[in-house]
Amino acid sequence: MKKLLLAGALLCSAGLASALLLPVGNEIVLTTQEATQENLLPVSGFDDADFSQTFTSGVFNQWVTHSASSETNPITMSVVEDSERGLVASYDGRPYSWYTSVIAQRVEAQFAPGIYRLTFWAKSDNGAKAKVYLRATDASGVDVNRFFINETARPADEAQEFYGAIYNPTLKTEWAQYSVDFNLSIVSTNISRFAMTSTEAATTDDLTNFSLCFVGDNSNTGKSYLFDDVQLTLVEDLSPEEPEEPENPDLTGENILPMTEFDEADLSQTFSSGIFNEWTLAATSSEKNEITMELVDDSERGKVLSYTGNPYSWYTSFVGQRIEGTFPAGIYRVTFWAKSDNGAKAKVYFRSTDASGTDVNRFFIKETGRPADDSQSYYGAFYNPPLTTEWAQYTVDFNSSIVTNSMVSFAVSDPEAAFEATSDDLTNFSFCITGDNSNAGKTFLIDDVQIVLVEDLSTPEDPDQPTGENLLADSGF
Repeated sequence: MKKLLLAGALLCSAGLASALLLPVGNEIVLTTQEATQENLLPVSGFDDADFSQTFTSGVFNQWVTHSASSETNPITMSVVEDSERGLVASYDGRPYSWYTSVIAQRVEAQFAPGIYRLTFWAKSDNGAKAKVYLRATDASGVDVNRFFINETARPADEAQEFYGAIYNPTLKTEWAQYSVDFNLSIVSTNISRFAMTSTEAATTDDLTNFSLCFVGDNSNTGKSYLFDDVQLTLVEDLSPEEPEEPENPDLTGENILPMTEFDEADLSQTFSSGIFNEWTLAATSSEKNEITMELVDDSERGKVLSYTGNPYSWYTSFVGQRIEGTFPAGIYRVTFWAKSDNGAKAKVYFRSTDASGTDVNRFFIKETGRPADDSQSYYGAFYNPPLTTEWAQYTVDFNSSIVTNSMVSFAVSDPEAAFEATSDDLTNFSFCITGDNSNAGKTFLIDDVQIVLVEDLSTPEDPDQPTGENLLADSGF
């Protein structure tokens, strides 16, 4: 079992006073349920670094070095005195490979899945590149070839290959701060080129005691760089949200539709057929992966929807319901019950239609997890929680007063990506259920989907719009 001991004083000195420490037996587990914007790296600078300690010695929360016997190139890793910043790390040379000569810090904690911003100061007098990556360990603490994703470089087309496990900026001759976002909810087993369609969801082992590593780029022959003040902050928590009590019970009321366990869903009806208020199935010709969508009998909940596989994209294989009517702009709370025996994620989203009823790429934004700073990008068009092995209820709020044309990361303040919802957007929109791109070979079950208006953001000219009731005509399967 992984060692998760953390000294409370160390955490406070690292700026983690607002993080939550949960005792587990004699262990302490660090959880970050909210974006703290505080440095989560125990040691940022190199004033007290001791490079005589090796990475293989199991030292946590300190900067150490690793020089593999397979290194064939001349490499120098040291702490040097800089006239401007004092003691800093120096990396000289081009390593044989990404793992042969490393300056690293093993971070002793269990982190929440999320988007983490890595910043550091660096310079090079001769045009060197820094190369940085985050590497996971297994349950016994052994390093494994599982790497967190460079979210900043992630392409819009998830089938497009990129160097997504590293960050390797060319450094200026003067000290400058460099910044990159890593996604700790997804891992790749490949440190070279890969597509997001080949990645996996991060496990608890991946998120426990991982390592932050600095090496030289393969273009660094005869070049050196300095770096200092390395910080890691959580900017978006992607953990499953706990169901929240409605803030305004006067708006929510009670669900006026009964919780039906045996509804007459017919998935032989296709989503393209224009059927309203019933669950229908979309299996497009552009689907390249093996997907199974079917109704199954669950021993606990009766007839439920089963979804197996990772779709090629968000639109290629899904179960959806077109909701007939024009609804007020507002905050809508979606709840559903779901489970997965093998760690699948459900993915749900709202999609608009135009005046003729044709589906368009305009999606209600996810209010839950929306950054306080609207200029900060996030994945705001869908909700994709990892599911537990037992049936549990999941809750998320969507804002139908704003739509986005992006299914990838965007900023609400971007006038090219987010817009005020129109009457067409709010009329006959669809609610869709699909699989996450990390779901290869995985299955989830889902049931009892409900959509309730919890905050009306429309203008007061139309006071008779329905509020506080389940607006999904067909909740069960």
